[in-house]
Order: sequence, then C-alpha cells, then structure tokens
Amino acid sequence: MKKPGFIERHHLWTEIQKEASKKLEAVIKERDLLLIRTAWSDQHGIVRSKSLLPQTFFSALENAMQISTGTFLFDTGDAIVFNPFVPGGSLDMPLMTGALNLVAVPVPDTFKILPWAKRTGFILCNEYFQNGQVMPFSSRGILRQSLVELHQRGLEYIVGLEVEWYLAKLEDPMLAIANVGTSGKPGEPAKVSAVENSFQYLLESHNPEIHDLLRVLAENLVEMGLPLRSVQNEGGVGQFEFTIALCSPSAIAHQKTI
Repeated sequence: MKKPGFIERHHLWTEIQKEASKKLEAVIKERDLLLIRTAWSDQHGIVRSKSLLPQTFFSALENAMQISTGTFLFDTGDAIVFNPFVPGGSLDMPLMTGALNLVAVPVPDTFKILPWAKRTGFILCNEYFQNGQVMPFSSRGILRQSLVELHQRGLEYIVGLEVEWYLAKLEDPMLAIANVGTSGKPGEPAKVSAVENSFQYLLESHNPEIHDLLRVLAENLVEMGLPLRSVQNEGGVGQFEFTIALCSPSAIAHQKTI
C-alpha cells in the first residue's frame, strides 16, 4: 500500500483542493507546459518562487516541496538579519534553529497559466514546518487565521484594491557587474525615461500615448482572472492606478502575481 504523502498525512487540502489537484496533470500535459512557478510570500509580502519541471511538480502535489528557511531570515534588501544557528534561530522558535528546510504546499485552486510567459504555469504555496505545523510568518497563513477569527465574531472582510504604480521606458538596465550590488546592498537604479508628457490628472488626451501599453496589461490581468475594475492615469508622469472589484481576501490572495 502506498504511503500517504506529506499533504495527505497532515490533512492540508480541502476536498475542493483535492479535486482541483487531480485536474492539474491533464491541464499541464494538454497545454504542453515546460515550467510551473511555485510561489510563496515571505513575512514582508515579497513573493519568492522556484520553477519546477512537470514531473517534479506532480511529485510536489503529493509530497509538497522543500524550500529554504532563508527567505524568512532576510530583510527587504535580502540582508540576513536573524542568525539561525543559535537556539530558537534568533526568533525564540525552536523549529527555526539550524535553518532547517521548510515545506511549501501547492494550493491547487490558485493554479494559473501565465499569459505573458511561454509554456509557464503559476501556483501559490502555503508554508509549513517539517512536522506539518503552519509557519507563523506565512502571509497567507496569517490571512487564513485572521479570517477564521473574524468569522467567529460574525464578521466578514471584503477587499477592494487600489493599486498605484509608475510606468517608465527602460533606457539602461545598469547591469554591469560594478552596478548590480550584493545581498543587502541594492545596485544602481536603472536609467529610465517617461512614457507620457506632463503632470496631469485623468487627462484624456494622454490616452493615445499610453493606451497600447495599458491595454496589454489589462488584457493579461483579465486573462489571469483578476477582477479588474478600472484603469486611469494619476497626477505624476507615468503614474497610473488600477482598481480591483470588491471581493473576498482569499480571492485577492489567489492573484498574488500582481
């Protein structure tokens, strides 16, 4: 009799997720995918990932995937700020002592095919210790626990995102070895130029300059299943705002690729 894998042994999937996982192999083979990006979020909300070949990914759907504890020892500049080789790993957590691997469990109902990356799938993961205990710094784990607590109080949490960002034309990526920096020390910023003229807010006459760029972004986000609501330019040069329709936090968390 086949020994249960890590996911089954620790009862980490819902029935819906179990059914979704059964369909993934057929989808991956039918679409001839070469790589599946398995992604998780560190305590800063930064998305980390490993790309798996299909057969390795199918194994991860049973036994999950070993990942380094390292991504939870860094600050936002990737400098190590916690020493894992002291008792408790500098975090007063015995399971963090010695920088043992964590276990990333793919979440089947978050699987997407990336429309902008050839033959590439994407799936989010939840992080656990080797004993099946939830990694307490997991952003998705904190969200799940918060939603449980809200439900216990008879409350519901609804999210509507307003994402503001800047778009610029790349002139020089500044990738010479002298410019790229090291861990904890960012490299030289890329040299860029503007994609539109002037400081104006919601200016219709700017649309001809930036319409094709925003259309490509909107098409890809919609194809990913993101409930995109509106697209507009803001006050700064190259400053834009995308708004996302109201939905549950879990639905937004499934779209971590943005």
